[in-house]
Amino acid sequence: EALTKGSWEFNAATRLYTSGDWAGNFNLTGTLKKKFGDHGTSLQAGFSQQLGTAPYSLTNYKNMFAYKTWSFDKESITEVHGNIDLPRVKLSAGARVYTIANFIYLADNGQPSQYTIPFTVPQAWLRKVFKLGGFYLDNELVYQVTSGNAPINVPLVMGRHQLSYEHGIFKNALI
Repeated sequence: EALTKGSWEFNAATRLYTSGDWAGNFNLTGTLKKKFGDHGTSLQAGFSQQLGTAPYSLTNYKNMFAYKTWSFDKESITEVHGNIDLPRVKLSAGARVYTIANFIYLADNGQPSQYTIPFTVPQAWLRKVFKLGGFYLDNELVYQVTSGNAPINVPLVMGRHQLSYEHGIFKNALI
């Protein structure tokens, strides 16, 4: 049923760690998507939940003169997102919200630290692709803010711009 025209597509995946240093960590994702019309217009919504142990590089430091270890609670990152894709006009737009708890970072003194107060990073984005002959200009703008006094630096407005050239070879079997 999910593959018939006009029906909802769904996707879910999980990764669970049951042994070793990463025991108890997991990643859970899910999305719903529906296409409208013959031009590929689609609406998508989804979520992701990740619980992870601090990386080894932030919990252990060793050289000839010092050996230091740090212990942190598991970091949690939750993402909820939604977007619309309009391929006929090569335009996409969407929003996502990250909720981060037990954020692990490098403090001003260069030592690993953990911010235990949960905070959010909401984002709204717009993507437009321009095509002229075989040249493509792919533009994306993101507006984002952070809540509270979280020790994370994100720019208010961020842009990604990519210029490329595409041409088919081997009778257009490869681009």
